[in-house]
Amino acid sequence: LVRGGHDEMAEPGNIHECQKHSRGGDPVTLAERPARTMYNYTAFGLAISSEMPIPELIESAGDPDVIVRVGRVDRSQRPATVTQGHQFWATGEECCVFEDQVATFHVRGGREITVDPAPDVGERILRSYLLGPAFLDLLYQRGKLMLHGSAVAIKGGVVAFFGGPGWGKSTTAAAFHARGHAAVSDDELVIEFREDGV
Repeated sequence: LVRGGHDEMAEPGNIHECQKHSRGGDPVTLAERPARTMYNYTAFGLAISSEMPIPELIESAGDPDVIVRVGRVDRSQRPATVTQGHQFWATGEECCVFEDQVATFHVRGGREITVDPAPDVGERILRSYLLGPAFLDLLYQRGKLMLHGSAVAIKGGVVAFFGGPGWGKSTTAAAFHARGHAAVSDDELVIEFREDGV
């Protein structure tokens, strides 16, 4: 579903170019660009059109199922709930996730994510939270479940491996892959519940 990569991330609305040292480890260039520039990808079984580049995803074309925008999010719309260090509010159709020193993500209707980056956030950190917590909420709104794990295809089905960091999920999947089984996921697994099964 995803691949490694590194690109500059440009935020719309900046009127000058500047160099900042990001918490992500590499300098981040914030440069002026047209606000309507869109990057098209596929991931999680969805066509994604994004105002920010996401080089970890596979480029594609076609009508988008999901739009990712960069803009301001009103944090005062609803009182936030705090759980395990995360702040958020949620209704049946939308939610807002506040990740301290990273970004605020407003996820609506299973179709749109607005990203409001924190000052000086690293581009790789920003993308990791977008592809993690933000898309987890979007997929939930679409009736899907995203889990952290690895999976391989075996005899017409899929076998998944779950566990904590360092427990060998990727190693186990790689061992099955070496024996000729196709890899399905090495990090995030999307599960869809249907009338005919999972």
